[in-house]
Amino acid sequence: MSSESGRALLRTIAVLLLLFVVFVAGWLTSNRVNVGANETEQVRGVQSRGNATPETREALLAQLRALRDAYLKRDVYAIDGVMTQLFAHNDAVQIFGADANEWNRGYDATAKFIRNDWAQWGDVKLNVEEATLSSQGETAWIALNGRVEFSSNKRPIRLTATMARINGKWMFEQIVFQWVDRRAGWRDLLHPGTLRLAR
Repeated sequence: MSSESGRALLRTIAVLLLLFVVFVAGWLTSNRVNVGANETEQVRGVQSRGNATPETREALLAQLRALRDAYLKRDVYAIDGVMTQLFAHNDAVQIFGADANEWNRGYDATAKFIRNDWAQWGDVKLNVEEATLSSQGETAWIALNGRVEFSSNKRPIRLTATMARINGKWMFEQIVFQWVDRRAGWRDLLHPGTLRLAR
């Protein structure tokens, strides 16, 4: 092999190695680094608590507090009682997790998802007393924020939910957890102060 072809081979290997390093760095950045949001989500516009009457608001808050407390206790053996207390017992019940592919339909799938959250997710802290609660007839809409605390970091979340009054008691029909921060992109490397490692 001539010295010229040897140098060309080394250049090719160096370029391929550089491309591999850039690919791995990009993959790690997009999958392991988040663009941080403030611990408390900043709400723009009218600071409304919703249109629920004081009586309805208190009934909704009681169920939200029970959900918050269940997530704080994380007692996987208490799931049946929590489900009976908080969720409509039908296949219309749905819960959406904060990550992709976490759409759970039906009472049993919802119970399994929550049990797995308690066993495997971080500590969920919900700002229940700050919730926006609106209702019309037998239906209520809920929005609130909070955070999930892990051993090394915490991430802000948003929870929205729909409840229905069934036999005089407000029950969850749908819950949606949503991360407030987002995965980092290349442009975010220009603002390193907003970046943090994902869980």
